[in-house]
Amino acid sequence: MSTNPSTSSSPGSETPDPDTLHREMEGWAEKTVEEEPRVRQIGYLQSDDQAGMDSGTHLDLVIVVSDEFDLPPAERVGMWDLGAVPVPAQTLVYTEEEWGQLMEAEAGLGKRLKEGTTWVHGEG
Repeated sequence: MSTNPSTSSSPGSETPDPDTLHREMEGWAEKTVEEEPRVRQIGYLQSDDQAGMDSGTHLDLVIVVSDEFDLPPAERVGMWDLGAVPVPAQTLVYTEEEWGQLMEAEAGLGKRLKEGTTWVHGEG
């Protein structure tokens, strides 16, 4: 974990194929969990703003942390080192309680996260 910006970008780099992307995200998740043991789940999904573009060109990284993780939401997103993420990315960080409430939603962001997140740590 570090205080690096919550958005990564790799100008000029090519988007890895889906299998390579998944392996690299598994490695990033493993390192992230080692550095912050309060992380319960990590997943990723293609960002809506990239609709119609190549898959994986921009990711939303979904991070679910324990309820004891008491930082305000605005401070949670900027604390993750995204330097090893192979494509531009941003974080969406929720406590377990917040995540549970979001998963009860039948539409909007909750539905998109339920249907589109690929999990690389913990259960989805």
